[in-house]
Amino acid sequence: MSNAPIRVVKSILFLAAALVALPALAADPEARAKTEVAVIKAIAPGAAITCFKNEDGETYCKADDHDLQLRGCGDGAFYGRIAADRGVDLSQAIDGHGKVTAHLKKGQFVCSAVTAMGKDDSREFVIAVPTASVPDCKGNELCKNADFPTEWKGPKPSGKCDPNAEPSSGYANCAAGWIEGGDLDGYSMGLKDQ
Repeated sequence: MSNAPIRVVKSILFLAAALVALPALAADPEARAKTEVAVIKAIAPGAAITCFKNEDGETYCKADDHDLQLRGCGDGAFYGRIAADRGVDLSQAIDGHGKVTAHLKKGQFVCSAVTAMGKDDSREFVIAVPTASVPDCKGNELCKNADFPTEWKGPKPSGKCDPNAEPSSGYANCAAGWIEGGDLDGYSMGLKDQ
């Protein structure tokens, strides 16, 4: 039996951890740009990726004609719940036609670490994060009854979803992948003000 599926799942899980670290890199634009490009290449395998800097020196990237907005899942993260009645399959490909790693149920609390805006569609790279790991969830109605078991479609990670795992104190072993933008009910006002 090939170890390729296990390597792919470990790569996606490691990248979920790297996405959590993005906000901490804001003070070092060069380090952030390098991290962003590495993350994009890993979460959009096979996609045509182009990056450029604007007049302010900030890096902007596209993957398969989708403009990307990378936020990560640390401070200032964009949270929401899965809105699709059927739940969602998490795809390894930005276009949704890649290998499915996991299925999340309707109502699952997630962090949207990346938004990809195309001409006719939007996609979200989401990470199923435990509500107990998000400080603004404490006592917050938006976070109640929002943690569901993940239905893994491939090898299940050996560890549990852990917000304090090494190497980047990120969400190692958490389900992560691409979904349709319309399948996310995002908390546009954040968690504090709802």
